[in-house]
Amino acid sequence: MNLKHLPTILFLNIPVTLVITFNLAFYYKHVTYMVPYISDSGALPPESCIFGQSLNILAFLTAFAMYIRYRYVKEMCEGHCIYLKNRRMNLASLYTGLGAAIGVSVVANFQEAFVLFVHVIGAYAAFGLGSVYQCLQTILYYRMSRVVENKYSNIVRIFLSVVSVISFSICAVFATIAFGMYDGNTVQNWKEEDNGYNFHIISTIAEWICAGCTIFFLFLFKSEFENIDVMEPEIFIRDAFVITINNEESASRVIAGPDTDNGKY
Repeated sequence: MNLKHLPTILFLNIPVTLVITFNLAFYYKHVTYMVPYISDSGALPPESCIFGQSLNILAFLTAFAMYIRYRYVKEMCEGHCIYLKNRRMNLASLYTGLGAAIGVSVVANFQEAFVLFVHVIGAYAAFGLGSVYQCLQTILYYRMSRVVENKYSNIVRIFLSVVSVISFSICAVFATIAFGMYDGNTVQNWKEEDNGYNFHIISTIAEWICAGCTIFFLFLFKSEFENIDVMEPEIFIRDAFVITINNEESASRVIAGPDTDNGKY
């Protein structure tokens, strides 16, 4: 199976999901302002069901893509004898990316309307570790530039990783300030007259920028994934019943003694 379409699927997952969930959220009046958090579209049913399922799929595919990227870097560096100095960074990048994917899954399954604290931890892991992952990958791309010609793509990756880190930092700081000042009823219906509204808007805009940088960064995997094929895994089954039958047949042949016709057991 060729993986050329995987980055495109990751890139389209969020926009398609949000178009559906935000329309449902506005229809049922679960959100009342124009710049909500991304998670606000998946806080309450029925949109939360679609939001959660889509993000779980996204988390799995993202983790798979990050593992494939790890193996790609490993094979390329070993093939060009430049792997030793990149081995630890490549592994650290994989673990960081998997942490971000787990954060996406936490965001999907712990809605802010019911388990806000856990949801926030998942969001911080998704966006924070996602930003770190972009930085580590950008460094790896730069170190591999002599064997993989992608000068202009690297400039884009540097821009995306820097903007992602800055926007995540702004989002985290202003969200903390806004939530500390909030005096409304539900955070999904944060109104202009509620305290902390301006800080809240800055935080939500920064979150959207960070999310956009992250999914576009993953989309840039497309150029190398076009050259990657994944084979069906081999499966080895240890069937106790078959093993017992084979052992009994072997034992019976030994007990029977040698075959007088050909001298074999």
